[in-house]
Amino acid sequence: MTIAAIAALLAGAPLAAARAETPPRAFTLVAVGDVMVHESIAWVADQHAPGRNTHDFSPMFASIEPWISGADLAICQMEMTLSPTNTGLSYYPRFIVPHELADAVAGAGFDACSTASNHSVDGGVAGLEDTIALLEAAGVATTGTARSAEERLPNLYVVNGVTVGHLAYTWGLNGLRAPEPWMVNVIDADAILADARWAREQGAEFVIVSIHWGEEYQARPTFHQTTLAETLTASPDVDLILGHHVHVVQPIARVNGKVVVYGMSNFISNIRGTPEGRTGAEDGIVVHLEVAEQGDGAFAVDRVEYTPFWIDPATKEVLPIGQSLLTGRGHPATLQQSWQRTVGRVDMLGGSGAVPTADPWPEVSCRGKAATILGTTGDDSLTGTDGDDVIVARGGNDSIRGGGGHDLICGGAGNDIAWGEDGSDLLLGGPGNDLLIGDTGNDILWGEEGDDVLVGGEGADLLIGGPDDDFLRGGAGGDIFSGGDGADRTEPDR
Repeated sequence: MTIAAIAALLAGAPLAAARAETPPRAFTLVAVGDVMVHESIAWVADQHAPGRNTHDFSPMFASIEPWISGADLAICQMEMTLSPTNTGLSYYPRFIVPHELADAVAGAGFDACSTASNHSVDGGVAGLEDTIALLEAAGVATTGTARSAEERLPNLYVVNGVTVGHLAYTWGLNGLRAPEPWMVNVIDADAILADARWAREQGAEFVIVSIHWGEEYQARPTFHQTTLAETLTASPDVDLILGHHVHVVQPIARVNGKVVVYGMSNFISNIRGTPEGRTGAEDGIVVHLEVAEQGDGAFAVDRVEYTPFWIDPATKEVLPIGQSLLTGRGHPATLQQSWQRTVGRVDMLGGSGAVPTADPWPEVSCRGKAATILGTTGDDSLTGTDGDDVIVARGGNDSIRGGGGHDLICGGAGNDIAWGEDGSDLLLGGPGNDLLIGDTGNDILWGEEGDDVLVGGEGADLLIGGPDDDFLRGGAGGDIFSGGDGADRTEPDR
């Protein structure tokens, strides 16, 4: 096989050129359930931040962040009222929580949050307005609550050139009242359909309805949920329903051919399955949807996947279960039980086609293999184990050492330095000007995009430069070079 053929196979590209076609417009969407901060969560966040009454919630979201930020559009449900000064904090029965939560939600990769919930007016009018303002300041759009009658209307986002309408509603306000009816959207089928129609008239090509509904801690949807879902999805103006509120996972279904996610449980919360007797309260899902233009020009969900996660009661971290089992985090038996419970609840009604997945986005895998060591979008220093690792550095200018074993390393975007070290390794630089060093073993080094330097080291190595101006040095052993496009320089074995 020629070097060009090997390179094509490694790239996953067909050897014969495909006929150029304009792909349909499409985007990926993720959604999660309730963001709820209880006092114990705020206490842990306080320990993560220096100073008094300051909070850092981002470590709790760090493990799940790649599953969120990898989507074109990421939506959460903000159930809390935020305090801009961290005064008047309250965690039950009313929730007024630290303002730093807004930055953590944005940092986790969320683009928008529905804000209509039974806690929307826990902080009064000021709390409602502050919550919207703080999320907006963090770069997170909102819908479902409003500071004016005009703002009550659905929000519109442009995602990959597709206009997406987003509506949000709640079952009620825990007996409280909003001074004006436009401040919080309350469930009313006729009003929802009218708003969806308005969104269509404004150019929305795909319309999402977020609904805070259901019976708390009950996995099976109520009669009200199923009948409302039937009514809404019968309309040509509603394309997707995202549900939350009940604090446990509920089924994903197709109703009138459209996806209805009845309940995604909590994204962060201290509600406990044990000892509180609320089985599955620590379980949750990140729902992954692929939305694409159909033959008639309309948009629909083509694929439904979900990543089960578990909220660690001790650290409050949101742990993707498949990844955690792979890397040895958490208690295996507990994680496996959570996974099985979640899959059973998602499939309770059948027919949705939803598939559980450990790594839905390329960003959390390398050449189709799930990462065992995962970097951030910033600058990382990553070190492998003595075994076989799959290291995905993601963005930033990273320093990566494979360690022992036969490693697979994806540098990702940025100017990276990667050493394969012991073993026969595959190093992929990704976009950026990278330095790849095979070290011992028979290694494959592929610079990919950017002006790269590839050093084979000991062993019989294959060095592939990629499309730009690269420098390839063989080192000891019988090495094979393929500079690729660009003005490349090669230095043979020494």
